[in-house]
Amino acid sequence: MRPGRRKFSSGDMFKGALEEYADEAIGYLAYSGPFHVDEVTSTLTHSMTVSLFPGWLGQTQPRVAKLEGTRLELSTSAPTLSGGVEVMAHLQWERATPNGVASATSPRRNLP
Repeated sequence: MRPGRRKFSSGDMFKGALEEYADEAIGYLAYSGPFHVDEVTSTLTHSMTVSLFPGWLGQTQPRVAKLEGTRLELSTSAPTLSGGVEVMAHLQWERATPNGVASATSPRRNLP
């Protein structure tokens, strides 16, 4: 989700203006479905069962996974088209401790 997205002036998600819906879709990407991990190649394959972008429905897309300490990074395995430009997409997650603060002393583990 792009930070700073505007709220709908109506306050109702089903009563937005057309330009509000367009801005909402441009600033957000979502997909969901089963995934499969191959530890030998360090890949994570996503199957798109649900997607905001209809062109991804039914697709299976590989990701490269890298786990270092408390940080997980997933990236595309090849450049993907975004806004007319080919880019490598990266997502990062940081593991939180039970109190919600990331641990700086967690052991490092790299996927093979």
